[in-house]
Amino acid sequence: MLKTGKVICGLLLLTALSGCVQTPNHTITFETNGGSDLSSLTGRSGAKIVTEPVTTREGYVFKGWYADADLTKKVPSIASYPYADVTLYAKWARIITVSFETNGGLGKTAVAGVEGESVDLGAEPVRTNYYFDAWYTDPELTLAFTADKYPDQDFVLYAGWESYPTLSFVTNYHDVAMPKLTLPKGAEIPSLDLTWMPTTNPKFDGWYRDEALTEQFYPDKMPDSSLTVYAKWTYLRTITFETDGGTTVAPLTAYAGEAIAGPIHPDKSGYYLDGWYETTDGPAFTFEVMPDRDLTLHAKWVENPTVRFYDNYDPAEPTLLGSVSYAPNSKISDPKLGTSDSPLSLPNHPEDEFLGWYLKENDNSYTPFFFTDDAKIGQSSLELYARWRKKITVTFPGATIGKMMLSS
Repeated sequence: MLKTGKVICGLLLLTALSGCVQTPNHTITFETNGGSDLSSLTGRSGAKIVTEPVTTREGYVFKGWYADADLTKKVPSIASYPYADVTLYAKWARIITVSFETNGGLGKTAVAGVEGESVDLGAEPVRTNYYFDAWYTDPELTLAFTADKYPDQDFVLYAGWESYPTLSFVTNYHDVAMPKLTLPKGAEIPSLDLTWMPTTNPKFDGWYRDEALTEQFYPDKMPDSSLTVYAKWTYLRTITFETDGGTTVAPLTAYAGEAIAGPIHPDKSGYYLDGWYETTDGPAFTFEVMPDRDLTLHAKWVENPTVRFYDNYDPAEPTLLGSVSYAPNSKISDPKLGTSDSPLSLPNHPEDEFLGWYLKENDNSYTPFFFTDDAKIGQSSLELYARWRKKITVTFPGATIGKMMLSS
């Protein structure tokens, strides 16, 4: 019974003593680092802090409280008093102003951002007939702005531009000038005013990218860069023919570059046409494409080749019986020696037999010549020789047969 009473008394004493022990007070001190001053806060450890203290700094945004001066240990919140005295440090981020030089573009209002936060420069500027290229950090536009976070100082950005391509026209026709076009690359080219163009001579033959007119340009879409295009014209050209005594040939007219064929050959008695020439010592003109100039061509005539017919009765001194002129590639006709239609004089060799006409190879060699359909003259004259053989009379005395003629 005595032992139980002692235990009860001990418990009562502990209870009494515990009622006399209090939780200690602790203080929070604030280093605002340039912000407005804050008084220290003191209170029992664990007790709630009803209102978190607020500090401000002009030109800056408050970024939170930190437990160390190096601002590496962020304090999530100040909700209750600590169990030891502490000092808290304010972290600030500067408000950054970005100004713009649009370099001919429409004005752009400065924007504000917070140091270390993502950059947002807003909409790109606008300039008539230009593409916006980029923002640059220097007036010379050599250093492009590429930062994705705001720095710790205000800065100015300079607009870089790329002009729309300009399409210029060189008409190559008198003093006609056409207005230039400045449009975005790839834009559809509006219909061009071509009412000034002639309708027949010259004929418009398209636009070209080079003065030599070798690379054609089709004006449907704007090029990627500025370009000057050149008009190509095709003129009607005329070839006049001087026949030099031949029958008249009408002039030939066509656009330069068009395919042409030669005219119908003129005629000139005793001659054949050897070609058309601009000059006596130049090459013959080829009728393929109309040249880009007017010109006069002169007929070159060559005397028709002649077939001379000789009587070769005396091979040492052949006698000319006559001659016949032929156009080149004509069939040589049989002169029908001894007929009324023959153009040749008739030799008087009653005692000889006519063997035919021959080509003379040399003094002792002859080749028979036959007047077939394939016997045609070229462009050179020809000599044919009539050959003969003696007739021999054989008499038989006392014979009833009389006499007969034999060829030698």
